[in-house]
Amino acid sequence: MSALPGRPQARHFPAPERGDLSWQNQARCNDLDPNLFFPRKSDEQKRVIRICLGCPVRLDCLQYALDMPAEYGIWGGTTQEERQQLRRKRAIA
Repeated sequence: MSALPGRPQARHFPAPERGDLSWQNQARCNDLDPNLFFPRKSDEQKRVIRICLGCPVRLDCLQYALDMPAEYGIWGGTTQEERQQLRRKRAIA
């Protein structure tokens, strides 16, 4: 799969050492183009986040992204900046 111009290449990340990844089978994004989740414009981001917000495994996806850590794209309905904030809060706690 080739990346769209100006977007990072979507790729499958290795699983974190811990955890069951069977939740991925229930994800709403399973049948969607992974490049959708690497939007360039805020209106594209909002559209993708709406997909995530209706996903039954959104929190599992977010936890996976925080553990990985996923630096780019929309994961669990969050942007890169939102995940950075969550990681900082987690580090302080």
